[in-house]
Amino acid sequence: MKRGIIIGLLIVVSSVVLVMALDAPIINNIDSYWFQGEGRYNKYIYFEIDLDEDNLDEVSILDNNARRPRWKRICSRLKNGMCVKKVSFKMGHHEVDVMVMDEAGNAIGERIVFDVV
Repeated sequence: MKRGIIIGLLIVVSSVVLVMALDAPIINNIDSYWFQGEGRYNKYIYFEIDLDEDNLDEVSILDNNARRPRWKRICSRLKNGMCVKKVSFKMGHHEVDVMVMDEAGNAIGERIVFDVV
């Protein structure tokens, strides 16, 4: 288990305390958070994202090679710190942006590239 210092911003408004994180979410398994199915399951990308984020807003993907690229939410809450989702893609080359955003608006993004044959 990783330990660290929580850095944030404390705001008091009308006797309501708001704590906002200043750091972007952390993907713990950055080198292995997705994999492509094999054989007839080649069109599926399996996301298993291990996140260190208590206030997750959403995990979204954007296929830059789609006919009409748009953000698609794949997770809005975590189960045991994990975002697990299976997404299908059409045949062809894909460059997909993966974005993790917390409720304070902090975000981290990664790009994955793969081919569906």
